Amino acid sequence: MKKADVVIVGGSAAGIEAGVSARKQYKLDKVIVIRKESKVLVPCGIPYIIGTLGSVEKNVMPDTLLGDAELMIDEVTSINREAKTVSTAAGESIGYEKLVLATGSRPVVPPIPGMELDNVFTVRKDIAYLQKLQDALKQARDVVIVGGGFIGAEFADECRKLGLKVTVVELLEHCLLLNCDDDVCARIEDALREVGVEVKTGCRVTAITGDKKVEYVECDKGRFKADVVILAIGVAPNNELAADAGLTIGERRGIMVDQYMRTSDPDIFAVGDCAEKFCFFTRKPIATRLASVAAREARIAAANLFELRRSNEGTIGVFGTMIANTAIGVAGLTERAASQADYDIVVGRAAAADKHPGSMPGAREMRVRLVFELRSEKVIGGEACCSITAGEVSNIMASAIANGMTAEKLASSPMGTHPMLTASPLAYQIIKAAADADLKLKEQALLERKEAIRGAREMKPILVVDDETVLRESLRDWLNHAGYQVEAVADGEEALKAIQEQDFGVAILDLRLPGGKNGIEVLREARARAPKLQGIIITAYPSWEAAVESMKLGAVDYLSKPFSPERLEELVERALVPVEAKA
Repeated sequence: MKKADVVIVGGSAAGIEAGVSARKQYKLDKVIVIRKESKVLVPCGIPYIIGTLGSVEKNVMPDTLLGDAELMIDEVTSINREAKTVSTAAGESIGYEKLVLATGSRPVVPPIPGMELDNVFTVRKDIAYLQKLQDALKQARDVVIVGGGFIGAEFADECRKLGLKVTVVELLEHCLLLNCDDDVCARIEDALREVGVEVKTGCRVTAITGDKKVEYVECDKGRFKADVVILAIGVAPNNELAADAGLTIGERRGIMVDQYMRTSDPDIFAVGDCAEKFCFFTRKPIATRLASVAAREARIAAANLFELRRSNEGTIGVFGTMIANTAIGVAGLTERAASQADYDIVVGRAAAADKHPGSMPGAREMRVRLVFELRSEKVIGGEACCSITAGEVSNIMASAIANGMTAEKLASSPMGTHPMLTASPLAYQIIKAAADADLKLKEQALLERKEAIRGAREMKPILVVDDETVLRESLRDWLNHAGYQVEAVADGEEALKAIQEQDFGVAILDLRLPGGKNGIEVLREARARAPKLQGIIITAYPSWEAAVESMKLGAVDYLSKPFSPERLEELVERALVPVEAKA
């Protein structure tokens, strides 16, 4: 029986990155990567085999990417967790110290009548299958793409390059609506129409019809002639191997993992499309399955194989595409998604030519929109359109989001420029959009402050909630000395009782409190009784999840111990607006 320090099941983006990173992170004797495909495709490059590349073989990842890892072409059929072995279709048994599942995903196949007809295709990561699709397109005149997401729109653009009559049928109001705001969706739809693609939105497919071979796609808004149908309506995780081994499966049907990418078995990790994803902002399960996300998860898992070194703070969707010469980039929450998640937001906008001066050959206007959370003033999303540099701009936005940059900080960030490569330093879009939002945030804060001062007759007191006597008394003494009226209690129940009896302006709560309720839970209940109460959460045990919950509850900020009195006073002054009335 073969044995390895690490066995990786799956050899696409996540599997390759896991294998390479594992060897870099640890001095391992042996890493084995097992995949059933003889060749592996670049997942995001699949639409481009139709027109731009012209060949399936030009979209293959070289096995040299695996470095020193041993590659086995075989299919893992079962996992014996007790024996720490995997069995394969060829009868092999391989032992492991750590196992990484990177089994990927498969196309969603909807229950539409006529799916069995010839020339009806999904988007499989299979070379022979995609070659059949390419051969069918060479004989076709009319193509219908079912699904107007990124893959569907890219397929439509590639098919029209072959001179085919292309129709996109999308159930939602707009193409790309799950990932972009309406105006960006409309720009992509307009770009497709300008090159001859017919776009039908708000249209439900009811059947695919024909005699053995597809002839029409029937919809609730009409029928469309089709020699070939391509369904691009999403993917589902390949979770069967994990489920059969008794591993926990998540709400979105991915393999459940913790922040270290460990499954319910600490010796088994899951990465990529097969793993459950959690939103960076809400911590709720999401279905964001991208090669870039898969590679990031693989690096995190590899770092944690034998020692916990890195944490996955959640998935930030970072998308980019170029459709009919119109490029877009998206990171984090769109304006619509942020509003739907009940964030109070401020939006900054900027537009300028992507080269300078704007008379440079090939210069195009690029528009940037940045979304900031009102209270924290941190960036939570952004979109860029329509320059080819939009993809890299979305990466800058993603980095700013992940690092919690405020509008003021982002507006002051250093950026390099060059006439042939970027907008002018006087009009650099990310800086200008952040500056636009920063100005709006300051104007909003000033208006709120003036309104609060106008309506305030006296300064409201502060409530300190902390079971550590020294810190509690120190805070009370310091705030009293600073001129504030302060009450201090030791636990959540005392705090809620005090809030019931007195109108406090700010509650400063330790995250960890005795009595069963933590600081966030106390703040939540307190705000139900006193909606205008401001909160500041302090903790010696910081976590992103707690910070997000604090933000969504309206907390002014989330501070890690130790912190300076000056920083706390800044937050108190921001929250307890009537303090200015003392002047």
